Amino acid sequence: MKLKLKNIGKIKEAEIDLDNQLTVFFGPNNTGKTFISYAVYGIRTTRPMVDFSDTYIDELYLSAGYNFLELFSNKWLDIDFKKLFSGKFNSTIKGVEKMYSKKLDQVFGIYNNTFDNTKISFSWLENENEFNKFLDIPNFNRKQVLSLNGVVTLTVLENNFTRVSLGENFKTEFDSDEERTLEIRRLQRIIINTKLSLVEPCFFLPAERIGITVFGKDLLLNRFKKTSIPAERNDFVSYSSVINDSIERQFKTNSSLEKNLDDYNVLATLLEDDILKGNLRVNEIGDVFFDDGIVKDVSILNTSSTIKSLSSFVFYLRYYAQKGQTLIIDEPEINLHPENQVKIARVLAKLSRMGVKVIVSTHSDYIIREFNNLIMLGSTQKDKKELLDKYGYFEDEVLSYKNVGACHFNDGLAKQVPVDELGFEAISIDDVISKQNKATNDIQWTLFED
Repeated sequence: MKLKLKNIGKIKEAEIDLDNQLTVFFGPNNTGKTFISYAVYGIRTTRPMVDFSDTYIDELYLSAGYNFLELFSNKWLDIDFKKLFSGKFNSTIKGVEKMYSKKLDQVFGIYNNTFDNTKISFSWLENENEFNKFLDIPNFNRKQVLSLNGVVTLTVLENNFTRVSLGENFKTEFDSDEERTLEIRRLQRIIINTKLSLVEPCFFLPAERIGITVFGKDLLLNRFKKTSIPAERNDFVSYSSVINDSIERQFKTNSSLEKNLDDYNVLATLLEDDILKGNLRVNEIGDVFFDDGIVKDVSILNTSSTIKSLSSFVFYLRYYAQKGQTLIIDEPEINLHPENQVKIARVLAKLSRMGVKVIVSTHSDYIIREFNNLIMLGSTQKDKKELLDKYGYFEDEVLSYKNVGACHFNDGLAKQVPVDELGFEAISIDDVISKQNKATNDIQWTLFED
């Protein structure tokens, strides 16, 4: 599925393939990479409500022949979404595009009509045939059950019908016909918006993660305190949902959380052993400490910038990572030596092979070249084992170019870059390296060679 955006921040137009297991954003500073990353996060984590009229809602269900009084009596109803939306394509896509654009205010914490001209669309909204294909896809986390606040449960059946089941405490007897009608419409909207939303588990490690690691608890407590004072609330500047969620998660990460018992925790340990050279731990109130075997229980406040930068990634892998999730990480190379930038690229590749969709925004030539090395190793079997052994690569980090996407940001556009057996060309980064190499050679040969 491709996400299409127009007029968002400095980006005039962008197209992102959300199906790739690994996606790389690159380009000069201040060209919109973070803006698009935030938009992807917002789409994956918020369940927008389509602003359909009551008339549209009534027509939609009545024309499909679904009687919600039957749902109230039986406590379940099977719905064929293709039948439900039959003949309603044009009016439906307008509502979908409108609902996602409205959500951007909340995602970015901006409330000044910044996104009035922003358009968000998806490849499945391009024509009715693509829309019907989308409706055939069980999008509730691939046949898993989705419960909406205990009100209603939607379960995808084998025949692509969706079973709507009412919760045990759902009210089915009403004091008036008007009350019943209002409750039916509320339920009908829940069902429609659930099917048309694209919510999946998503986790964002922003470039501000060092500050959040050090000051997150204080920020959260002070923000809560300040927003509780009505006189100051109007002057309170909102953070984006990315920053808000990161601060709250930092506050909630403590020793009471259950560790992942699978390979994600193994990756966390790999980061500690291979890059941090020590172990991180968090106590019952969320204070973080580091132990390198020489100096024990050093507060995160007094550790190196590398440890501060990667601690949130370690805790993500240890406590939060799960299959089917999307991880967005902004500039994983922050404060890392080139050797460790290469190592972090390999960890991210492993993670993408383990069922987590990874979106990386980077300026690091080392990370991009390592991704390309892994793609080349995954493109042929010829002499592969010899090269794996020679350079210390492992099979579980090798990438298939078919599962990798690359997007170059510049001049108001976010363009997909071709990815093949040799990887992809990091245009703006390669240009800088080429110019610097040329200048170095010219200076050396002119000044120091006969």
